Amino acid sequence: MSYSQGVKWFMRSGLGWSAALLVMSCATTQLTSSWKDPDYNRGPLKKVVVFAVHDDAAVRRAAEDQAVAHIPVGTQAVASYTLFEKLARGEREKIKARLIEEGFDGAMVTRLIEISKSETYVAPHTYTIPSDPRYGAVPHYNSFDNYYSYVQGEVHTTPEFVREDTTAKIETILYTLPDSELIWSGISERVNPRSAKKVAHELAELIAKELVGHGIVGSASGRP
Repeated sequence: MSYSQGVKWFMRSGLGWSAALLVMSCATTQLTSSWKDPDYNRGPLKKVVVFAVHDDAAVRRAAEDQAVAHIPVGTQAVASYTLFEKLARGEREKIKARLIEEGFDGAMVTRLIEISKSETYVAPHTYTIPSDPRYGAVPHYNSFDNYYSYVQGEVHTTPEFVREDTTAKIETILYTLPDSELIWSGISERVNPRSAKKVAHELAELIAKELVGHGIVGSASGRP
């Protein structure tokens, strides 16, 4: 199979635009907005409990474990599921009392707040396969050989399609204890989430970096 035949087969078989779809759908979790209390100046928190609010116990554990694993030295982080197997409604005061009793000075709560879908039209793409790959590089105008080989190539067009994306929006809020003051909040988004564990890992990295940068967790210098 020649070079041009190989490329033609790749595109016509559907693998070409399938690969394009895969590349476009690849994404990571992004922190789209955040806020920090400008008056907070107490330095890094010493002991923080992490709550991941989710109906699926396995997802809750995975998210809390990732968050705990990414909080750097200088702040002790504890997954809430190790303290409270189930988070029942109406037990707020009971939960808070235990946290204060055990010396927690911070509580971080993460929850999924929205799942949305969107459609994007991807127009056809026209490209040229040079008749000889040696002459396909730009600039192809610098010699007769290059230009002739380029224009003698075959022109192909990929099909149009509509790509559907799913976006998960996640809210994370950090409070101080025992006064329950909001000191940091953030909204994160993940396009086309495939794995709850991967999203939890990416989210934990983002939030830890933010909190360390603001001197809210970690060593006194604000670094892990």
